[in-house]
Formats: sequence, structure tokens, C-alpha cells
Amino acid sequence: MRLDNLAGRIIEALHQPVELDGFGPSFFFTASIGVAFGRYETPEDLVRDAQLALHAAKAAGKDRYTLFNANMRSMIESRSVLDAELNAALQEEQFFLLYQPICDLRSRRVVGLEAFLRWRHPKQGVLEPAGFLPLAEETGLIVPIGRWVLEEACNRAAAWDVAGHRVGVSVNVSANQLNRDGFATDVRRALQQSGIDPSLLTLEIAETTVMRDVAAAAERLREVKRLGVRIAIDDFGNGYAYRSGLQQMPLDFLKVDRSSLAEADDEDYRSWLLEAILGFGRELSLTVIAKGIETPEQMSTIDAMGCTLAQGFFLGHPMPRDAVESLFGVEIPAARPPAAEVPTANVAAAGVPMAGVSGTGVPTAGVPMSGVPAAGVPMVPMSGVPAAGVPMVPMVPMSGVPAAEVPTAAVPAAAVPAAGAPARPGPGPGALARPAQSAASFSKRIDTEPGG
Repeated sequence: MRLDNLAGRIIEALHQPVELDGFGPSFFFTASIGVAFGRYETPEDLVRDAQLALHAAKAAGKDRYTLFNANMRSMIESRSVLDAELNAALQEEQFFLLYQPICDLRSRRVVGLEAFLRWRHPKQGVLEPAGFLPLAEETGLIVPIGRWVLEEACNRAAAWDVAGHRVGVSVNVSANQLNRDGFATDVRRALQQSGIDPSLLTLEIAETTVMRDVAAAAERLREVKRLGVRIAIDDFGNGYAYRSGLQQMPLDFLKVDRSSLAEADDEDYRSWLLEAILGFGRELSLTVIAKGIETPEQMSTIDAMGCTLAQGFFLGHPMPRDAVESLFGVEIPAARPPAAEVPTANVAAAGVPMAGVSGTGVPTAGVPMSGVPAAGVPMVPMSGVPAAGVPMVPMVPMSGVPAAEVPTAAVPAAAVPAAGAPARPGPGPGALARPAQSAASFSKRIDTEPGG
């Protein structure tokens, strides 16, 4: 039998549900398998290559088998180099933080900052976390790196507080950090060394992290919560959180990235789901922070929903500390009213001509509007045919006829469609069918226990 076929059969066999007497839910197992074969000088060399194949199977998403190939050796050598460089980066202070503002939509002020880690690599330039944190997680270097991030963010927030800028700082916490026995000690040390008010520090934990083991996560979070810090569940809505699980945890915030709420590119569905999460947060007395706000229309939408805290590129990209300091005490950009609420008279009709005169004294028709037409000058459709029921206005030469003498029609241009133009249909009777159907699934997902 071929070894790859054997590995596939083992994985399939482990997928069979396992029933335990007296325990309701069934258990399912997954396995990652590395396969190596051929002629080797020593058994140790064979096991080494099988181990490399196993790492490749896990990196590819787990629950699969992978056959060893020679390229894996170069990959592991590269990882060894990266591991050594990460150690050097800690010693040589090559890491630094950027800060993205979190804004209060009521006061229109920056009230918090999320810290983002970057690595100023001596040869490759600035690297984002995706390029090195996965390896740091595997090797355990995430612990000293995470400790540095905590201390640096707390020191910076304490300095801003002393300077009269009371803004909170949020730090992301990985699963490996949270599950470590010494994590609460790391947080306590960062608070004591910086002298920061503990309530200015928010620890962000991904929803998928806390849902792996709710009881254990709740105990860890209660331990650090006793230090006075605040706790946020990050990327809420992407995992499988349920109400009773969240109620066990000492939470303060739910952070929702509106851009990743739904796999489908459906803006209406995303907005509906965000509104449902806002209601869910109010039920649990949790403040919802909307991430991924990139346009004034999106900010206006969440503001109308009652969301009070927002974060995203429209409000500010992650930036160095000196740049973010310039935002303290400055009003954020105002939200743009939703399109349906903007008065028609104040909207320029791109491509719609209006009657007028040229600078040479020759009457013209078809000059595009760049704004609201002058008083007394009616709008003329692009085709040159007057709107239904609106008389054509005679052209006025530069001879100086007063505007008051020009007859006008007292019909708003947007109120009368051009002749032959079909009326724009309103939402059909099935417009809310999808959100209504999704509401049940969302309620079921957050209200039921695992396996319910």
C-alpha cells in the first residue's frame, strides 16, 4: 500500500464521530500527517524529513497529509534564519509601534488608540506582523515580543496622560499569551512600571481565541480584569460566540470589523448584521466599536444606528506616535448625511445642462451644471426637450435683460422626470427577505451552546 493512501485513510477514520456514554455531543478528531520515504543514511534523517512534512501540513491548514520534498529543507533553513533575526530584533530594539485612532462619534474626538506592531528589518525594510508573528507563535518568541508591546504601549499612554491627553491604548493579545500562567504578571508589571491608570489599557482578544475553551479563557480574563484593565473581544461576528459564553467573561467592548462581517459583498446585509450586533451588545451592557470605517457614508450609517465608537482608514491610518499626537483635541471629520436625506436642490446633476448665456453673448444650451442653478433659471433635460409640463425658457442674450423678466416654471427640476424617462422603482416586497432569514441564523448562533 502506498504511504500517501495510508495517511489519507487514517485521516478519514479519525473523522468518524466518537460517542461517550453520559456525554451529549459527539467528538470529532483531525490529524496532520507528514510522510517521508526513500533511502536515508540514518533513521534520524528520515524522521527529520517527516517532521518537516508535518510542519508543512500544519502550515497548509491542518487536517491533511503532506509528502516531503527537498524544497522543505530550504524553507526550514529560512525559518531558522528568521528565528535568529527575531531574537536579534528584540535585543537591538528593531520593533516599533504604530497607533490607529478610535473616535467617539458624539464628541468627535480621539478617545483611544490601537497599537500595531511593526519590525524595522535591517535588510527587508518594515515588516508587518503577518511576516513574522506566525513563527514567533511557534517558537515561543511571542511571549517576550508581546511583553515588549505591552510595556511600550503603557509607557506611551502614561506619557500622553501626563501631558494632558487622556487617551486609552489597546493591545492585541494572542492565544499563546493568554494561555500562559505568567500573563497576568506581565500585565501587572507593565502597569506598575509605566504608572498608567489601568483603565486606560484595553486588552483585545480574538473571538476565536476565547471560544476554544470558554471556561479557561474566562478564568484568565477575570485574573487580569482584577488589575483594573478593560477587555475587548476582537473581530466579533466572525467566530461562534454564544450568549452564555460571553456572559461568563468580564468584557467591556465588542469590536466588529464591518468589512469582514459577511463573505458576500453585500453592503445592505453587512449593515443589517452590524445593527443586530449593536443590539446584542446593548443587551449585555457592552460597548460596540465599529472597525473598518473607510468612507463618510459608512460612518454616517453606524452613527445613525447608535454606534458611538469607530475606527478605520476614514478616521486615520496606523501612524507614528508624533503624527497621532496631532489629532488630540481635534474634531474628526463630520459624517456625511445618507444620500436619501440630502435635499435634491443641493445636489449637482452631473451631465444635466441648464439654460444660460455664453461669454460672447451667444445663447447656449447644454452647459453642464457644476452646482445649484441660479435663481429663475429652470433645468433643461440633456436631450434638449423640456421636462413634461415645463415650458421652454427663451435664451437670453448678453444684452442685459434682467433675470426678473425671464419667465420661469415653479416646478422643481428633480420632481418632474424627463419625457419618456421611466420612474425609478422602489424596493420590492422581497427586499428584506434576506436579512429576515439571516436574523434567525444570527440569533441562533449567539444564543445557543456549542452543539445545540
